[in-house]
Amino acid sequence: MRYDTVALPFRTRQLSACQWVAVSDTGDHAFLSSEELRLLQTSPIRLPLERLAELRARFLVESDAPAPGLRRLARSRIASRRETVRAGPSLHIIVPTLQCGHSCRYCQVSRSLDDEGHTMSEVDLEAACRSVFERQVTYAGDDVQHSVIGQ
Repeated sequence: MRYDTVALPFRTRQLSACQWVAVSDTGDHAFLSSEELRLLQTSPIRLPLERLAELRARFLVESDAPAPGLRRLARSRIASRRETVRAGPSLHIIVPTLQCGHSCRYCQVSRSLDDEGHTMSEVDLEAACRSVFERQVTYAGDDVQHSVIGQ
């Protein structure tokens, strides 16, 4: 028994004369050449096997064989995406200073230990917390540890 590969709904945007981005309903994306886009739209099975596997992982194509697990995963990702759009992000990161001597593994901020002007004032920090979060915010640092309750 042979199963066909079919394209799932997606949107495209042209990035250059021969470069496109395709975005699936789950929010996953892939960069495609003009030829890959043409094949995806007309005959996805003609794409190279490795490319098909990548597009399947990004919910741009699927086999017409029964795959309830993948369909359940896609529905879950779509629901999660809609929730983020409706409710807003659940995580905000405010970087009050770049003058930090720590090297936390999770931190993506470039440090500027000796520079001037890379630290928020406490007033600005509290205002940022109040405007971003309308409920309770806790922030901590070497010299500051307290909660700001939205007013």
